[in-house]
Amino acid sequence: MKKEQEFWKVKAKGKTGQDLDEELIRELNNKYAQDDEPAKNRGLGQKVFKLLVILTVLAYLALALNQLLAVYTLPSLDFVHRSRELVQDQQMQQLREAVVEISVGNSGGTGFNVEQDGRIITNYHVVDNAGLITVRFPQGPPYAGTVSAVFPQVDLAIIEIEGQDLPVIETDPKAQPGPGDEVTVIGNPLWYSHIVAKGEVAGETTLTGWETPVLRVKAPIHRGSSGSPVIDSSGKAVAVIFATSTQSAGDEIIGLAVPVHHIYE
Repeated sequence: MKKEQEFWKVKAKGKTGQDLDEELIRELNNKYAQDDEPAKNRGLGQKVFKLLVILTVLAYLALALNQLLAVYTLPSLDFVHRSRELVQDQQMQQLREAVVEISVGNSGGTGFNVEQDGRIITNYHVVDNAGLITVRFPQGPPYAGTVSAVFPQVDLAIIEIEGQDLPVIETDPKAQPGPGDEVTVIGNPLWYSHIVAKGEVAGETTLTGWETPVLRVKAPIHRGSSGSPVIDSSGKAVAVIFATSTQSAGDEIIGLAVPVHHIYE
């Protein structure tokens, strides 16, 4: 382009110079000068496009890496294999039948039935501000649930469903589990359904803002375990899992459970 601009700016010699229209020359010079601008703009646009492509690729790589890390940071799934062994016991099979999956929109938790016509105990935070609640037993059709009572101060709630001759778990409001007592926890951790796990009571603790102590339970408690029954050696529910403790003992998971007597007070 520069050579062409220089050509038009060369002063013609001799008679040829008289025949040339200097105004036309100026117009041509201006035209070529203007033609350079779109080329420059196209070059800038291509650089911007390449930059956007690079940023998009980096974003996808970051997302993929995050998902990969999430897979590798999942807790051990040994509890799934252990559950398959435990459910061979007839009592465990019967207790498991009364534990339900609770679905609330895109989230959910666990609960357990205590009345044959359908009375589910779960956590308040599982059903807080819930619209449609779906309750599923291991066997049979799903049920529509309605929250009939809440105890937000101890994170408990009751869901009513319209059922008949449903499997139940008995509760023991007078039970006082102590450190070292063996317990069974049945729930739906990490999107696995009706997992049976063995654990033991590690004692009691009082949470900030809570007036009454809660149980500390050593067991594989994970997301989705909220509302799981803590069952003693007699086969009765004595507490309800609602969280895990931040004060972990090594690699052990410490679950926090509310004694069931709060529902009957």
